[in-house]
Amino acid sequence: MTTSRPSNSTLSAPELPTPTPPLSSSLPPPVPGLSSADSAPAVASSSAAPAPLSKTKRDRQAHNEVFNRGNYHGYYGFRTDCVPDARLQLLEPALFEGRNVLDLGCNAGKLSIETLVHLGARRVVGLDIDPVLIAQSEAARVAAGLADDARLSFVEADFLPPGFFDSAPARALLPPGERFETILLLSITKWLHLHAGDDGLLVLFHALAGLLPPGGALVVEPQEWANYKSAARKAKDLRPVFAAIKMRPDFEPYLGQEGGECGEGAGLVLERKIERDEGGFSRPLCVWRKE
Repeated sequence: MTTSRPSNSTLSAPELPTPTPPLSSSLPPPVPGLSSADSAPAVASSSAAPAPLSKTKRDRQAHNEVFNRGNYHGYYGFRTDCVPDARLQLLEPALFEGRNVLDLGCNAGKLSIETLVHLGARRVVGLDIDPVLIAQSEAARVAAGLADDARLSFVEADFLPPGFFDSAPARALLPPGERFETILLLSITKWLHLHAGDDGLLVLFHALAGLLPPGGALVVEPQEWANYKSAARKAKDLRPVFAAIKMRPDFEPYLGQEGGECGEGAGLVLERKIERDEGGFSRPLCVWRKE
C-alpha cells in the first residue's frame, strides 16, 4: 500500500533547537597561579579505545569463541611441515594402499592429500566441522593439482552426534557398496571427549568400529590427559564435562574388548602402538584392527 506525502506547501518549518551555552560559561573561574588548562575539570572521552587484552586473555577468548573444537587455523604451520607427515611415515603403507580412507577432523587437508598422493589410497574423504578449514582444504587440493580428482573429497560435517554415520549424508560419502577400510582419528579425541563426555565418545568408538569391514583399521592419536586440563582452563564452557570425565587416554579398554565402568569396549584389537615425540607433541599412534 502506498501513502501520499503532503505537498511542500503544507510542511511547517522545523523548530530550531535552543542554542547550547558555550562550554566556557559553565566552567569554574580559573585558580590563581594555574593556567586555564590546569584548572579545567577533566572531561572523559567517549571515543577512547578499550585497553588491549593480554596475550592470556586473547588466547582464552579465542578458545571460547572460535577454536573450542580444536579447529585451529594454521595448525600445520606450527606442528610440522614434513611431507608426507611424520605420522604417516611411521605407519605401514598397507594401511593405505588401495584402500578407502576416512580422515576425521581433517583440518586443512594436509594428511588427506598426502594419503592419496604419497601412500596410494584408493579414495580419501576428509571431514571437518569448520567451514574455514574445509575452504583451506579445497585450496590445498587445487594447489596439489587435484581440483578435479574424484578420489578426493572434503565435507563440512559434525560427525560427533550419535547416528551421524547412519545418516543419508554419511552414506553418500562413498559409492554404494563401498566401505572405509582405514579411519584416521589423529589429535582430535580430546576435543571430541570434552564436548561429548564419556558416553558420547564411547558411542563414537562403537560407530567407527561398525563402519570398518573385517581387517579394517582405526588409527588413533590420543592427546595426553594433561592436555585436557589446559583446554578446560582456557575454555570455560568445557569445564563441567571435563570435571565429569572418567575415561582416560589411550582408551585401550574402551576401544578394545575389555570395556570398563563407562561401558562395553568397541571390540577392536590393538595391533601396534608407536610411542613418539614430535616437537613437544608426545602422543602415541595406536593402530586398532577389526577382526
